Amino acid sequence: MCGRTIGNQQTSPLLQLHGEIKNATYAYVLGGYNIHVECVYSGQWPHEAVTLEIEMSDPQHGLVKKSTALALSKVCHQTRFETALMLFEINELGFEVRYHPPTVLSSFFDLLSCEQRKSIRN
Repeated sequence: MCGRTIGNQQTSPLLQLHGEIKNATYAYVLGGYNIHVECVYSGQWPHEAVTLEIEMSDPQHGLVKKSTALALSKVCHQTRFETALMLFEINELGFEVRYHPPTVLSSFFDLLSCEQRKSIRN
């Protein structure tokens, strides 16, 4: 572990919380969203150019900026690690694929780790 990580763990009030309280805080911040992933194919097969457009919304506030919703995962390495699966476990994901060859939707899943893909449920 690097010195910065150890320093964060020792000085951050968030990182010093008990695991159950931290997880409840993470769930409050990261949960309750409908995540809409739009895969847009804009090229000639097989030389595809795929654009992934992601919108996050919640029933109370409507559309939410991704940067706001995902800010917690960018605080430090530890919060990124601890929240990596939660976004997919506690939210609804919806997909829209337009003008698609068979591999376009896989472009989204290629961005995810194996653990993140496994955390997505039907």
